Amino acid sequence: MGGWRNVVAIGSIELVLAGCDEGEQAPTPLADGEVTASILAHLEPRYDPPQIILSLKWSNGQCPTITEATVTLDGVAMSGGHGGPYSLDGETLCSPITFVATEVVANATTFVIEDSSASWTIEVDDLLAVDIAMSGVPTTGGHVLVDWPTAVIAGQPEWNPHATFVGEAGQGITGAAVSSTRMGSMFDLKIKLLGFDEIPGPTPGTLTIMGTRHPVSRPPRPSFGIARCEGPLACTAEIHVAADTP
Repeated sequence: MGGWRNVVAIGSIELVLAGCDEGEQAPTPLADGEVTASILAHLEPRYDPPQIILSLKWSNGQCPTITEATVTLDGVAMSGGHGGPYSLDGETLCSPITFVATEVVANATTFVIEDSSASWTIEVDDLLAVDIAMSGVPTTGGHVLVDWPTAVIAGQPEWNPHATFVGEAGQGITGAAVSSTRMGSMFDLKIKLLGFDEIPGPTPGTLTIMGTRHPVSRPPRPSFGIARCEGPLACTAEIHVAADTP
């Protein structure tokens, strides 16, 4: 099989938080909102502690400010922007409503968003679970077997069609996950690196595979991986994890 070492499967996404001055606007009660809640969880090793972000988006074109609302994850306050309009170069824009967990307790699952008008609860199954594991290193044909039980519970994961191989000398090679076959909780991934018919097995280095799992609750459709979505019209999540080969 060659000299593969430290083979990694990893979820990857970059997020830029915008910082804005809040406009002069009366707070919008939660009870008046038609809102989609989105959760982003980065559990990869480079995030220590894990990065958990909650975003709220109003669906009726409003640009609300929820300065009276509080947001917690398992009882620990989250910090962030409360929304509202602001001006930039003579144009009126809308600040995002985004909260970041400053402290993440073990086995956290439950978000509570509340003000004097309403209390909303979102509970994500296995929010902090890092249960992805590889059964072995890539073969000369470029296949990787990944066992990921919570991804199956949350529905078919979306494998980002991107892969990189970085050798010990630091050279990087980009590529794509050209196929994914699911067998129970196992996923058979076929990796194609640009310019190579096969993964360069004799070269020691690190293979990185990007992907996410997507718990979702959009009533009246069945929910996958989200136990409670009480208050928002819909709740979605993107959860990124990583694992080394045995």
